[in-house]
Amino acid sequence: MKTALNLLKIIVLLFIISLSIDSVRKVFHFIQHIVNGGQKIEIFKIQLTDHFNTNLYHFFLATVILLGLYLLYLLFSFKTVISNFINDTIFTPENCDRLKKIGNGLIIYATVLIVLEIFFRGFLGLNEIRFSNDPAVNLGYNLGYASATIIKQKLPIFLIALFIQFISYVLVKGNVLQQENDLTI
Repeated sequence: MKTALNLLKIIVLLFIISLSIDSVRKVFHFIQHIVNGGQKIEIFKIQLTDHFNTNLYHFFLATVILLGLYLLYLLFSFKTVISNFINDTIFTPENCDRLKKIGNGLIIYATVLIVLEIFFRGFLGLNEIRFSNDPAVNLGYNLGYASATIIKQKLPIFLIALFIQFISYVLVKGNVLQQENDLTI
């Protein structure tokens, strides 16, 4: 079990390093774009043109950076829980609280990501598909298509969050049983 936990800790650490590098790159680009202007980087895997509103671009880029930093915080919390598991301090209230916060945090992260991406792709007409001459029909179709595609992509995050919350619930029950066991001996 310790081997699997050590492997998971290494994977989380690599993800933290990768996300940190990406966040630093985006912050550097954000500052550089505010000072000098220049080419816009991809947001939600969409390359923006120079005609895209600069203030809206800065808002989306700042939000993506903040979401990345929030995910880093959640990953550091998860790394702490894994370290506690490796040290055989499993059924503690701190681990239960951390896992519950991580699960709730992932749900918040995925929800904000979905809302922003639906707005970005659906309402702004990026990757627009012309379905009809009526703009309302096109907006509705593009919004529905973007919503379905984005939710399908983000569904694994919700499943992971629910699984982590389930593990938190099991740890709470295990903590109660361990306390009862300690009192009877």
